[in-house]
Amino acid sequence: MVQYSEANRDVGTTSEWSAHVPEGWKFVRLDSVFDLVRNTIRQKDMIEKTVFHYSIPSVQDYGDGRIESGDEISSDKFLLSGGELIVSKLNPRKATVLLTKPQGIPIVASTEFVVLRPKAIHPKYALYLYLSHWVREKISSVVQSATKSHQRANPSEIYKLWTPLPNLDEQVQIASFLDHETAKLDQLVEKKQRLIELLQEYRQALITQAVTKGLDPNVPMKDSGIPWLGEVPAHWQIVRLKFIAEVRSGVTKGRDLTGKETVELPYLRVANVQDGYLDLSDVATIPVMKSEIPRYSLRKGDVLMNEGGDFDKLGRGTRWNGEIEPCLHQNHVFAVRPHDIDYSDWINLYTSSEPAKRYFILKSKQTTNLASISSTNIQELQIPFPDKAERDEILEYVSSVTKKLDRLVSVIEHQVDLLREYRQALITAAVTGQIDVRQYSPDHAEVATP
Repeated sequence: MVQYSEANRDVGTTSEWSAHVPEGWKFVRLDSVFDLVRNTIRQKDMIEKTVFHYSIPSVQDYGDGRIESGDEISSDKFLLSGGELIVSKLNPRKATVLLTKPQGIPIVASTEFVVLRPKAIHPKYALYLYLSHWVREKISSVVQSATKSHQRANPSEIYKLWTPLPNLDEQVQIASFLDHETAKLDQLVEKKQRLIELLQEYRQALITQAVTKGLDPNVPMKDSGIPWLGEVPAHWQIVRLKFIAEVRSGVTKGRDLTGKETVELPYLRVANVQDGYLDLSDVATIPVMKSEIPRYSLRKGDVLMNEGGDFDKLGRGTRWNGEIEPCLHQNHVFAVRPHDIDYSDWINLYTSSEPAKRYFILKSKQTTNLASISSTNIQELQIPFPDKAERDEILEYVSSVTKKLDRLVSVIEHQVDLLREYRQALITAAVTGQIDVRQYSPDHAEVATP
């Protein structure tokens, strides 16, 4: 692959396109090469049917739709036949875009998608065009409404864009090139992500081994009497959390405080409390009465634990080190306050181990894909408890090893980000005529730098 020669370039003919484009490429408005699909199916007509549902979460999380019971779908949907290009109106920079496929059962899609049926454009080329950085940024620049968490584009801004377009044969060649090259990049990303998973599994196993078996492989063991815990060192105690800490609930959102004197203070929500760290990039505030501040305030050494939500959020937490002062916590985030701050790191480490997580799931109230645990059940958590000297030794060892693992994971995650950035740049370069792939052959591929 090479760049198009300057001789094959001419100046763009629309003010919306500031760069030169290859000779033979024509400017078109995209509604001239797509049909807009507006067919809908009512929610009541999906009852007792099995459908293939393209929701925005399923496309973002799995890269595809999901087979679902129509009884579980609560709103009207677009009715598809397969072969349509679906483009999310929400948060255009995320590029939630997909080509649908025939399924043998009714196919439906969220009405938050714009549904386009290619008629004078190669379907796979159309997919790459809408995945390109240029189109994503163009749509993002004209969003019609925005909230703190969502931007929404007007459908007409999505399918009435002006863009340079090569002839159909060249579209096929570009799509073939991108299929081959992005597949190679995706394989590299997949391998690196698998390596990250293995490192994280090792990290988890290391923590579990250390807090349940200690560091000495020859130490005498005893049965803990707890099915999900198994054997522990014979000289360790087993203590219930309620005897070494207090589990404190937080402030409830949405209370009516009309007529009462309040102050607005920052508070932690479930989204702020991740597994082993805090995400303080978006900390909300909440009104409370001055008399309530001591009750709901966090204190350095508190161990934060999420009440629930998705299964991965159940009991998830980390230690609070006074990052914001003062700071409150929501009622869905428990603050476990040790009677002795020296216990804090041990409690935090044990609650991230596999036995603790199994306990949280076992004692939780569960509905479809959701779970929650009460403060009472958290207080009853049984914790292996060596003496201070051994606790400190284990904590120091685990900290040393996990820091090395975390650094390695960070390096690999950066490599994944670079591969994804290159993939994005390659797509954009190909569909905007910055590289010439007309002579491309997979057997003699040399990818041009975008």
